[in-house]
Amino acid sequence: MQPGFCDSGPICDVREGMDVLDLEGEKVGSVSEIKMGDPNALTAQGQVTGLDEPYLDAIRPTLPGPLAERLLRVGYIKITSRGLFRRPLYASAEQIDRVDSGAVHLSVARDNLAAEL
Repeated sequence: MQPGFCDSGPICDVREGMDVLDLEGEKVGSVSEIKMGDPNALTAQGQVTGLDEPYLDAIRPTLPGPLAERLLRVGYIKITSRGLFRRPLYASAEQIDRVDSGAVHLSVARDNLAAEL
């Protein structure tokens, strides 16, 4: 992939701080983290660099192993919502329908998002 070039769909237009809306248009929260993936990869091997430089090291989602591996492979956004006892949520790059008007529109309902453990 060339610098500044992204061919992974709508996730390319997502920025931290954007509002996230579910399928019904209800606000889920805001983007707190973006991880580009490689949908053509067969495994998540290499998606976490393991280097000491934090800006190069992808953060492994705090989710069950197979789901975390899948999100690392396809890419994801981490969604932080306000409220007492609210856990961060994760949407895969495949669950992002579009980005417009400064908001991320998902193709699924809030209940279909993975909640952090």
